[in-house]
Amino acid sequence: VFGIFGVSMTSEANRAYVMEKVDVLVGEDVGTKINNDEISESGVTEEEAIAEIENILGAEMPEFLYLPEGVVYKNYTLDNSAKMAIVQYAKEEQSVMLTIFANDKNAAAYALSDTGEKIGEVPSELFSGVCSTIWKVQKEEDEEPTYILQWEYKNAYYELTGKISESEMVDIAQNIIF
Repeated sequence: VFGIFGVSMTSEANRAYVMEKVDVLVGEDVGTKINNDEISESGVTEEEAIAEIENILGAEMPEFLYLPEGVVYKNYTLDNSAKMAIVQYAKEEQSVMLTIFANDKNAAAYALSDTGEKIGEVPSELFSGVCSTIWKVQKEEDEEPTYILQWEYKNAYYELTGKISESEMVDIAQNIIF
């Protein structure tokens, strides 16, 4: 979530767009909608979404060989002008979001988490090119924490965010391949 804020604060349109997505994630959707021809949102399959993201952004999409039971693909949003995509999954009533920032060599600067607690580094056991950082973010009003999994691969920055247990986030991180 905090990584999204860093990138999106460069323009008013991006601020409103990101706030809309964050509101949906945390359950406080205020119904903000933006008309922007360069933003695509569709009800296509996950495979079609991945193919379009890779084609438009030129970033490789990760494959998660482990996802917790009940996590299902919902939709995606692709913003070519911002060089970012959000793939939304759901687990019961909770949103799980994969955010991809393409072609940004300084993407890690966006990953600052002032209010979060860094849990640690977790390398993929299946793919030597990926080592993820896990963060725990919990507000006073939250019943359960949000975990953020962050990593870079080639020239892209990836962030998986959701109310998934810490052990499940570790399992996801250990089973990422490209």
